[in-house]
Amino acid sequence: MKRSIFIAVMMVAMALLATGCVTQGKESQGGFAEIGKSVTSGDVLITMEEGQVANYQARATFTIENKSSSELAIDPATSFVVKADSEGVEVKMELDKRGCGSKLIKGPVPAGGKITGDVCWRGNATDTWPAQVLIGFNGIPGAEGVVAWKLVVE
Repeated sequence: MKRSIFIAVMMVAMALLATGCVTQGKESQGGFAEIGKSVTSGDVLITMEEGQVANYQARATFTIENKSSSELAIDPATSFVVKADSEGVEVKMELDKRGCGSKLIKGPVPAGGKITGDVCWRGNATDTWPAQVLIGFNGIPGAEGVVAWKLVVE
């Protein structure tokens, strides 16, 4: 049961990322949250402090503040989704826990607490270089929509 709910949430999150449809947050450039600006999603205040795409890796630093009265579980593998493409061609990227080293973000976040850390994804060097990476945060049970950021290779 939990697995099917998780799969359904991931499918919805990926669809929202693919269309650029973000239902919460301060919006800029096609409905995506701005880097450096805090966005409220449910009882969480989340900020992408910085993000970059280089050497087939996407790396983002997040600050997550738990405004609820209960502990919040944060897991980079399930709290975030990523979709990368190069001129309409999907580029597969996977969570890269080693790439983040000791800065990898992980919970739990206590009630009223805050954490800062990184989430990293790596593509296959034999694939096309991603031109843009969409990163979504969907780690809030019961929150409407997905907060999403767009990183563009310049």
